[in-house]
Amino acid sequence: MATSETQAEPSVPIQTVSKVGYNQPVSSPYELPKITICIGDKKYGIPESHVRNHSQLHNHIRHSKIKLSDVPEDIGHTLVHFLYSGTYETLNLPLSEDTSYVAREHLRSVLVYRASRQYNLTDLGIMARKYMKHYGEAMSVVEILRSTSKVFSKLPDDENWLSEYVKEVLQRSFMSAKSPFNVRDILGLCGDDLCFHTAVMRFVVEILSSHVQDLEGHQGHLGYIRPFRGPGHVIAEKRMNTYDVGMFTGELISVQGPNFVEKWQSDEPAAEEPPAAPAEDSLTVGEGHATFDDHPACIPAEDPTPLDEGSTAVDDLLPDVSLYEEWKSLSTKHRRRRTKVLERRGLPVPDQDGVFQPAASTPTEDPVPLDEGSTAIDDLLPDVSLYEEWNDLSKKHRRRRTKVLERRGLPVPDQNGIFQPC
Repeated sequence: MATSETQAEPSVPIQTVSKVGYNQPVSSPYELPKITICIGDKKYGIPESHVRNHSQLHNHIRHSKIKLSDVPEDIGHTLVHFLYSGTYETLNLPLSEDTSYVAREHLRSVLVYRASRQYNLTDLGIMARKYMKHYGEAMSVVEILRSTSKVFSKLPDDENWLSEYVKEVLQRSFMSAKSPFNVRDILGLCGDDLCFHTAVMRFVVEILSSHVQDLEGHQGHLGYIRPFRGPGHVIAEKRMNTYDVGMFTGELISVQGPNFVEKWQSDEPAAEEPPAAPAEDSLTVGEGHATFDDHPACIPAEDPTPLDEGSTAVDDLLPDVSLYEEWKSLSTKHRRRRTKVLERRGLPVPDQDGVFQPAASTPTEDPVPLDEGSTAIDDLLPDVSLYEEWNDLSKKHRRRRTKVLERRGLPVPDQNGIFQPC
């Protein structure tokens, strides 16, 4: 006799399976339609789905082809491989006789970066920047600039990273003893690229100008060894020994402002002082100057040179920049004291509002040239002030500055203040 009751089926335990280890792409690289990417003489096949998400490339499709005439053939594989896999890869081709592996890969990363910016391939650009920095650590500043100069002016108008990278490389070279900063070698790489030439020149001037300010801050310390004698006093620092631009000799041009620059020439000789015994870490400033060490522990303990009556020792020991601090808030008595110190040192004196008034009677003169045959001119720091207000100079004054720039081996801009290609 059949019963209406049904027997419950036994429950089957659910088994958990770990995820497989093989790759599972969202689309097949073998599916149609395929498009052909033409780079140089090479042709690469790739599914259209791999290009669809990159609008800049997808818009170049014409009759199932993309022709990238502005991408070098040497990095064609890198670009297509990124579209396939999202990773960075280059071909291990034989090297030419005059090219090292590091230099070739750095140039490739520079060219890839330019292509990534051109076609808005953000992830590829990030990887290119990574390898640009990686290989650049083993290269000189000249080699790096040679690579970056090939794409500098071809990047989009909103490009900022490569400019910062070039400036960082110049700054690193300036501070490094292994690869000295050589202005002439750097400017010789600019070629016909006016954009790159102007940018590099601006970076060099900014770096050197910043170091001038550091040296000016260092003057206060040097004053304890010998009272500051004005912009004609030799300023030196230990680190400058490793640089091609060397140290100041015979003159120092201030960068406090366009009206702050004045030629200084001492009318009275400095008081003779016994030369200090050279220490192991001492630095010889130059012929006729005492040898000194700039470490505070090596500073002589004797009293500073006495001042004229009416001035305090504190005033004379003040660094030159500090003589202008809080000028407007000084009392008449203290402003008069500082004025005497400034005049005695051959420095310009601002008015009561702290503004430097240009001399009306005599035009601003260019720095006094060094004696013919002097080797110190190769070590002069480029003078930022020689480029100031270039467009507003008269023909006479522009001619004077041109002679000084040529004598120092510095580039001379045209009458509009633009640096022409080397």
